[in-house]
Amino acid sequence: MKRLMMASVILAAGIAAIAIAGSIDSPGDPLAGSGMPTLNQVYDYLTTGTAAVIAGSFEDPTAGPGPAMHTINEVYAAVATPFPQCNALPSDVRAGVKFFCTQPGYWGVQTGTALSTPTPTPTPSTTLTPTPAPTITPGGTFIQVGSVFVPTGLSNAGTYNNGTITHTDAVSWAAGLSYAGYSSGWRLPTQDELAQICVVRSSLGGYASADHWTSTLQAAGRYYTVKFGSPCDSGDDPEDSLRNVRAVRDSL
Repeated sequence: MKRLMMASVILAAGIAAIAIAGSIDSPGDPLAGSGMPTLNQVYDYLTTGTAAVIAGSFEDPTAGPGPAMHTINEVYAAVATPFPQCNALPSDVRAGVKFFCTQPGYWGVQTGTALSTPTPTPTPSTTLTPTPAPTITPGGTFIQVGSVFVPTGLSNAGTYNNGTITHTDAVSWAAGLSYAGYSSGWRLPTQDELAQICVVRSSLGGYASADHWTSTLQAAGRYYTVKFGSPCDSGDDPEDSLRNVRAVRDSL
């Protein structure tokens, strides 16, 4: 009887161990393919991004383990070593951009929520004098900044009377502007052009110390802006935001 009870205990323990270990069934019918990546392939994917080429069915090893074989510890280290260096949160990443976060509470694939990303202040591509010489036309006064001409004066039509406007409306306003004797040829400046204009803003007469639209696209539905201040910081905003504008011309 004792032997029978002992056998029952051993059998029950074996069944429990199988249950704890998980399914022992084959990954699939051999004809359906049950190939798996090797530890080396998993390691290479984690460290270099090299995708594993997985056989369509199980294949016996062609040689015994060698010194180049990576261990489970090495595979774990390939993940655990670089992950702590990644400290971005959704608020740090541009809205809509997917990234993998390793911070507690945010682990896994996340979506950025930041409305804008910082951009370096553009470096003017042309050396400028502190006070560009004005050009007087029958209809007004302009200064040449780099390769473009900018109207001067306080709250004039060339600045939408220092009012704010959406980017879409700003493009239409500039294209249809009639000012200082010129009824065509007006446009919004590029990011680099506006950065140069901002450097000599004191020569423009009146200007709003605020963000101004540029024609340079940052991303879908977003355009770069330049803040007329010190320094002339660059940023970007959704196209339906209200910002100041200043029109420019390529010639007089």
